[in-house]
Amino acid sequence: MKFQTLQKSGSKFPPSTISRLFLLAVTLFALASGPAQAQTFTILHKFGAAPDGANSEGGVILDAAGNIYGAAYRGGPQFIEPCDTGCGTVYKLDASGNQTVLHNFRYTDGAWPLGKLVRDAVGNFYGATQIGGPFGLGTIFKMNAAGIIRTLYAFGSVAGDGNAPTSVLRDASGNLYGTTIAGGAHNAGIIFKIDSAGNETILHSFDSLGTTAMSASLIADAAGNLYGTSSTGGSNGVGAIYKLDPAGNYTELYSFADGADGGFPAAGLNRDSAGNLYGTALRGGSFNGGTAYKLDPAGNLTVLHTFRNRGGDGGLPNSALVRGPDGNFYGMTQSGGDFGHGTVFLLTPNGQERVLHSFDAITDSATPASDPTLDSAGNLYGTVSGFGYDNGLVFKITF
Repeated sequence: MKFQTLQKSGSKFPPSTISRLFLLAVTLFALASGPAQAQTFTILHKFGAAPDGANSEGGVILDAAGNIYGAAYRGGPQFIEPCDTGCGTVYKLDASGNQTVLHNFRYTDGAWPLGKLVRDAVGNFYGATQIGGPFGLGTIFKMNAAGIIRTLYAFGSVAGDGNAPTSVLRDASGNLYGTTIAGGAHNAGIIFKIDSAGNETILHSFDSLGTTAMSASLIADAAGNLYGTSSTGGSNGVGAIYKLDPAGNYTELYSFADGADGGFPAAGLNRDSAGNLYGTALRGGSFNGGTAYKLDPAGNLTVLHTFRNRGGDGGLPNSALVRGPDGNFYGMTQSGGDFGHGTVFLLTPNGQERVLHSFDAITDSATPASDPTLDSAGNLYGTVSGFGYDNGLVFKITF
């Protein structure tokens, strides 16, 4: 497998020539891309901890009517050991941002929901809690439209089981797939499948090198292959991109070096019809602010963008690259921007970046912590975790 970057350093041209070439490049890009679109950032909801929830880290999903659904990591009824600040909530926002709490977690049915919810055709929701449940090691749950939770699976029920699940992927047959942060044969996490009856199959135990799946979600192709990233492990110990086929065969597609290519990927992947995979690495790159990359089916990685983490650019990208109907990618960084508290960005297929919003931690919030979501009109939604006494928010960006 090979690695290349689209960004070059050094030049044989004098400064005046470089300036003219730069202006020409900017002009040609503007002509190719059309006029720049203005965008509007709107706060749909600011969390206030109990009773509505706090620190929503998994992002949101939408229904056909424009209602927004998500899970808050904390909040809800307090002083329920061991989550004194609340075990988390599932919430709904209407298009105007009016909130309804659909469920308050109480540890016995799970606590600290982290990933994005999944919704089926009849309106049921599926998700994961990191702790809680009968064994205290997390759950996979199903919730109906009225907010009634049923635990589909509680981790810790079998030897070698995983613990601390982070998100789920649902297939057309109703099977749920996901990863855990810990547990398994080497206490480095697992990839699991849970069928519609609640039976678990451990598909893969990450190895003793510490290949932990963290909060990255899985994706699947039409043949049933699963793809994901590990934030550590791999040949160099700083993360990898992997594939798991339906027979359970695990293949490392690319191992990061924490150099110009990036390292410690903390987000899931996006796959196009040609089999190329797109994603972000939390660290590495020329400025150690992380990278956005493309991996072709032959295992060749191309860096699309190196984040500077200064000068208005973001740093430490922690979201997947979500592709819009315009062909551009959208993502978030947890650091950098104009105020140092993270950004929402647009990235063209050839690596041209535009920062859509810089968080300032005063008028909005800080530490974006989710994969963005696009609606049919191309509007962008996401969550910000917040920090300290800031409990985070849900936002919308219109173009």
